[in-house]
Amino acid sequence: MGIFNVLKKGAEIYANEIRKLSEQVEKEKEKMYTLSRDELIKEAKKEGNTQARKMAAMLVLKELYGKND
Repeated sequence: MGIFNVLKKGAEIYANEIRKLSEQVEKEKEKMYTLSRDELIKEAKKEGNTQARKMAAMLVLKELYGKND
């Protein structure tokens, strides 16, 4: 029984992290809609950006232009 509790706790922690990342991505996406296509590409590739910011830039690129570069 102990191993199942450990696995369940691990899954809960992982689910919470995914939920937090999704919330961060949504907040970043709101800011990204004002950027040009070239600026979005730079944000998606820029070193030092958070994972949420890069993901948001790629998602906005896909939504607005149908692809991400």
